[in-house]
Amino acid sequence: MPAKQMESGFLTDPIENLLGVHRDLIAQALLRLRRDLADGTFLRQQLYTLDDSRFAGNTHHYWIRLGLDSASQTWLQDLESRKLPDRLVQWLKSQLNRKILLRLPQEYSTLVKVPFSVEIDSVADERDERIAWAIKHRLPATTPYSIFHSEINRLLKYIGHEIQPPNESEFDSLFAHYGNNAIAKSRNRFPEVWDELRGHYILDSRGSLFAKSLVTELKDRKLLLSSSKFVDIGSGIGTNVFAVNHYSKAHATGIEKHPGIMRMSHVLKRRLLRVRRLDATRLDFVLGDAFDSRAANLGQYDVFYVYSPIGKWVIDIDMIVDRAKVGSVMVLNRLPIRNRDMIEPLNNVAGLYAFRKVREKAGD
Repeated sequence: MPAKQMESGFLTDPIENLLGVHRDLIAQALLRLRRDLADGTFLRQQLYTLDDSRFAGNTHHYWIRLGLDSASQTWLQDLESRKLPDRLVQWLKSQLNRKILLRLPQEYSTLVKVPFSVEIDSVADERDERIAWAIKHRLPATTPYSIFHSEINRLLKYIGHEIQPPNESEFDSLFAHYGNNAIAKSRNRFPEVWDELRGHYILDSRGSLFAKSLVTELKDRKLLLSSSKFVDIGSGIGTNVFAVNHYSKAHATGIEKHPGIMRMSHVLKRRLLRVRRLDATRLDFVLGDAFDSRAANLGQYDVFYVYSPIGKWVIDIDMIVDRAKVGSVMVLNRLPIRNRDMIEPLNNVAGLYAFRKVREKAGD
């Protein structure tokens, strides 16, 4: 067996000459497939074609339930369209079926809710828009996309083709899958971050889609500029920090006091740096208590994100207001109690309260 084949782990097959002759066409097909697997619309049309969706008790709630058609080969039709030798096409199909199709979840399901404020005549259109959005953006996050991305890159390397960095939609899917894995591992390894009594994460776990929407709104309101310093207090696995770094030009810092969770954020950081989509010069993590002045100088930041869970670990928002500089903006899920005279309200950001500090405490 050739050393190249042994090291790569691919099946032994005397087709290396064909791979060399058709390298560029194969690479084009593989890169196209890598992009397509990050697109929920493609997954829905080519793989998740078994539909058992239905209303969930009323016209405003709809349960999407899609099943994987494991016999489908239409998702590989691009290979056939490139006029490759049949023997080569069959070899590639066997590789991709084994490395991708067999790893796909058998089912995708989620509940789509249309607000009851939407008039009955508009419910169907609103529901269809929300279904299309959920499938396009949430379906890829339920697949092990980072594995697919890695396996296709290994095939590219095997045929001797340059591995290209992920495009934006590919990064979104990588980010979502890496983040979901980190949250799941954190919950298993550190059960103290899960509030069993209340049934929710103490660890902020709304994921990469929320983080991207948060960054988008902050950018749209000119709150994240290249000169801005963003900090996430209680940053967990770092989802919002990575999102600010990637989707904006601002500097992003995460402050987390749980050593195990901090280790998970560094694992996630290494994986995202490996796909060449982060700027490490604008990225910092601090292990420590944000309320300890020796660990963090909160007066240097322009934008704060604070998710204070409703549980046993409650972050004192007033202490943050005390230490923040005048002019800084804070995005939180609860308001300060003692220092309301030091702030002015802003329009909500990503469904959370937002305010700006306008003065220091009287007497300071």
